[in-house]
Amino acid sequence: MTGSLIIRGGHVVTAADTFRADVLIADGKIVALGTDDGWTADRVIDAEGHYILPGGIDTHTHTFRAPQPQGHHPNRGRLQDRQRRVGGRRNHDVR
Repeated sequence: MTGSLIIRGGHVVTAADTFRADVLIADGKIVALGTDDGWTADRVIDAEGHYILPGGIDTHTHTFRAPQPQGHHPNRGRLQDRQRRVGGRRNHDVR
Protein backbone atom coordinates (compact mmCIF):
# COMPACT_ATOMS: atom_id res chain seq x y z
CA MET A 1 0.00 0.00 0.00
CA THR A 2 1.39 3.37 -0.89
CA GLY A 3 0.07 6.77 -0.03
CA SER A 4 -0.64 8.60 3.16
CA LEU A 5 -3.45 8.83 5.67
CA ILE A 6 -4.29 11.04 8.62
CA ILE A 7 -6.60 9.72 11.33
CA ARG A 8 -7.71 12.89 13.05
CA GLY A 9 -9.24 13.66 16.45
CA GLY A 10 -9.50 10.21 17.99
CA HIS A 11 -8.62 8.86 21.41
CA VAL A 12 -5.28 7.10 20.98
CA VAL A 13 -4.84 4.08 23.26
CA THR A 14 -1.34 2.74 23.93
CA ALA A 15 0.01 0.32 26.51
CA ALA A 16 1.01 3.29 28.68
CA ASP A 17 -1.69 5.91 28.19
CA THR A 18 -4.87 7.15 26.50
CA PHE A 19 -4.88 10.60 24.94
CA ARG A 20 -6.48 12.61 22.17
CA ALA A 21 -4.25 12.84 19.09
CA ASP A 22 -3.90 12.54 15.34
CA VAL A 23 -2.06 9.72 13.58
CA LEU A 24 -0.10 10.14 10.35
CA ILE A 25 0.45 7.00 8.28
CA ALA A 26 2.65 6.88 5.19
CA ASP A 27 3.34 3.80 3.06
CA GLY A 28 1.53 1.60 5.58
CA LYS A 29 3.57 2.70 8.62
CA ILE A 30 2.83 5.10 11.47
CA VAL A 31 5.21 8.02 11.01
CA ALA A 32 3.81 10.56 13.47
CA LEU A 33 1.55 10.61 16.49
CA GLY A 34 0.48 13.91 18.02
CA THR A 35 -1.18 17.12 16.93
CA ASP A 36 -1.61 17.74 13.21
CA ASP A 37 0.95 20.47 12.54
CA GLY A 38 0.21 21.13 8.88
CA TRP A 39 0.36 17.46 7.89
CA THR A 40 -0.87 16.62 4.41
CA ALA A 41 -2.17 13.27 3.25
CA ASP A 42 -3.96 11.59 0.37
CA ARG A 43 -6.84 10.72 2.69
CA VAL A 44 -8.18 11.97 6.04
CA ILE A 45 -10.42 10.01 8.41
CA ASP A 46 -12.39 11.84 11.11
CA ALA A 47 -12.07 9.68 14.23
CA GLU A 48 -13.92 12.05 16.57
CA GLY A 49 -15.48 9.97 19.36
CA HIS A 50 -13.59 6.81 18.36
CA TYR A 51 -10.62 4.92 19.75
CA ILE A 52 -7.41 4.51 17.76
CA LEU A 53 -5.14 1.61 18.68
CA PRO A 54 -1.92 2.17 16.74
CA GLY A 55 -0.14 -1.11 16.14
CA GLY A 56 -3.01 -3.04 17.72
CA ILE A 57 -3.76 -6.54 16.50
CA ASP A 58 -7.29 -7.81 15.91
CA THR A 59 -7.70 -10.64 18.42
CA HIS A 60 -11.02 -11.85 17.00
CA THR A 61 -10.62 -15.56 16.28
CA HIS A 62 -12.66 -18.59 15.34
CA THR A 63 -11.74 -21.93 16.87
CA PHE A 64 -11.69 -25.09 14.85
CA ARG A 65 -13.13 -28.30 16.25
CA ALA A 66 -11.01 -31.25 15.24
CA PRO A 67 -12.78 -34.09 13.42
CA GLN A 68 -14.38 -36.56 15.82
CA PRO A 69 -14.29 -40.36 15.59
CA GLN A 70 -17.07 -41.96 13.54
CA GLY A 71 -20.34 -41.99 15.48
CA HIS A 72 -19.07 -39.62 18.20
CA HIS A 73 -21.19 -36.62 19.13
CA PRO A 74 -19.73 -34.16 21.67
CA ASN A 75 -23.13 -33.64 23.39
CA ARG A 76 -24.30 -37.24 23.29
CA GLY A 77 -23.93 -37.98 27.01
CA ARG A 78 -25.42 -34.67 28.11
CA LEU A 79 -28.45 -35.08 25.85
CA GLN A 80 -29.13 -38.60 27.11
CA ASP A 81 -28.81 -37.48 30.75
CA ARG A 82 -31.22 -34.59 30.17
CA GLN A 83 -33.75 -36.89 28.54
CA ARG A 84 -33.61 -39.31 31.46
CA ARG A 85 -34.03 -36.49 34.01
CA VAL A 86 -37.18 -35.14 32.40
CA GLY A 87 -38.61 -38.60 31.71
CA GLY A 88 -38.45 -38.02 27.99
CA ARG A 89 -38.41 -40.80 25.44
CA ARG A 90 -35.66 -40.93 22.87
CA ASN A 91 -37.09 -41.66 19.48
CA HIS A 92 -33.84 -41.19 17.63
CA ASP A 93 -30.18 -41.71 18.32
CA VAL A 94 -28.10 -38.54 18.48
CA ARG A 95 -25.06 -38.87 16.24
